[in-house]
Parts: sequence; C-alpha cells; structure tokens
Amino acid sequence: MVEIVQAKATVTLFKVSELRDQRPGDKSLSSCPEFYSRISQADIPKASEAFNKGNPKVAEQGMNEADSCEHGFSGSSPLTDYNKYVHGVAAVAAAIARTLLSYSWSIKEIISMKNLISLALIFLIQVSLLPASQCRVYLPMDASLIDKTCKQTPNYDVCVSTINSDPRSTGADVKGLGLIMVDAVKDKATGALNKANELLKQSPGDQALLSCVKIYNEVLQNDVPQGSQAFTQGDSKSAEQGMNDIATEADSCESGFSSSSPLVGNNKALLDVAAVAAAIARTLP
Repeated sequence: MVEIVQAKATVTLFKVSELRDQRPGDKSLSSCPEFYSRISQADIPKASEAFNKGNPKVAEQGMNEADSCEHGFSGSSPLTDYNKYVHGVAAVAAAIARTLLSYSWSIKEIISMKNLISLALIFLIQVSLLPASQCRVYLPMDASLIDKTCKQTPNYDVCVSTINSDPRSTGADVKGLGLIMVDAVKDKATGALNKANELLKQSPGDQALLSCVKIYNEVLQNDVPQGSQAFTQGDSKSAEQGMNDIATEADSCESGFSSSSPLVGNNKALLDVAAVAAAIARTLP
C-alpha cells in the first residue's frame, strides 16, 4: 500500500506540474508541489521504514500526514479526483498500520516484533483475497468514463465487467479501454482455439472444426495485433473494422456446422467482446 501511495502521489505531482504550465501564476497550485514532494520524499520513506521495522504507530503517523492541497483552492479544484485517490490509498495504509498497532497492544507480551510483522503479512494476504469490487480504489473520473463508454456499446454488462476486471482500467482513457477489450478478444479467441483443437482430437478431419481453427488463428495472428496497433495509434476506423471482422469470423465459424455447434459458447463470448471493442473504437476522439 505504501508503494501505491508513492505511485499515486507521483502521478498527481506530474499533473500539478502540467496544470502550472497551463495556468502560470495560479497561486492555488503553488502549495501543491510542496505537498506532494513532501509525501514522496519524507512521508513515504518514513512509513516504509516503519512497516519494515514493525513500528505500526510510526507507520500510521506517516500515512496520516498525507493532507490535501484541496484547501488552497477558493473555488472548484482541478485536482479533486487525484487528491481523493491519494487520500483513499493512504487511508488504507493507515488502517493497516492501526490494525498492526491493535495487535501489538493486545498480544505484545507473548509475541516478538518479528511475529508482529508476520501478522501484517497475513492481514495483507487477507485483503488481497477480498473480491476486487471491495478492494479497488477508483477515481470518480475512471468510473464515469467506463460507464459512459460502455453505455455506447451493444453489451453494457460484458463491457463493464471485462474492463473492471483489468487493473489497467484505473486511469485509462478511451484508447486504454479499447486495448483492454482487444486483449479480452485475444483471450476468448485463444480459449476457442484450444477447445476446437481438443474437439479435433475426437473428430479428426471434421471440416467445420478445421475451418474454425483457421478462423481463430487468423484472429490471433492478424486481427488482434492489427486491432491493438489501431487503438494505440488512435485509428478509429481501422480499429472498428478489425473488431467487426472478428465478430463476422466468429459468426462464420458458427454457421459452418450443419447441426448443433460444439463451439457456440466460445463463439458467442468472442463475438460479444469483439462487438464491444468495435463500439469503443467508434468513440475514439
């Protein structure tokens, strides 16, 4: 958690520098660089050392020093989302320190400091096993962008669940959300290819299955790399076309079976994420 606070404070410091370049003379921004520099240069090292040495009280104090530069703005703050995020992760670190402190007071006479550190590790492992929805800290603007973007796709639920399951969604722009969906397409195509190859072992020479294998390989070897490149370059038209081609290819695989398709679930999953990716491509600025 201390390293996360460090990362978020660094990102915010860069944002402050960017805003100061855009708004020279803005006195409200003058105190923020000092604030975030103090977090990175003083509070973070002190908290890290405290956790490493098993001194929870000092660790908590170090995290609680992460105050906001919000108060320097008389009106609306351009750093509200960044400050809230830094506060959120700092608060989690402080809470962990408080938990360690409560452990140390209740059992200090029967455990050593080394054991106290072990308890901290156990606590962190427990936190890591919680559902992602309960652990992740979202910037409000992240959630808003994901919601707005996914509402413009044909499958809102698939869009939101896929994007939120990827840690890269935190702080991602529309291009980043598109790249997450392209990777989801890759995962679904890989799963479908593996399933088709397994089925071919049972039915060697099955033309429908052979056709699907060829289609999935085409998706993985050509469509996905081209789609990733198109999103990275902000090429909306090429990205959309590539993802639409994948959806069409998934449908083509499905229609190749004269009777019930053994790949219907795989093809539907592939088509769904490809259609979402194509829709996101249309929203690229």
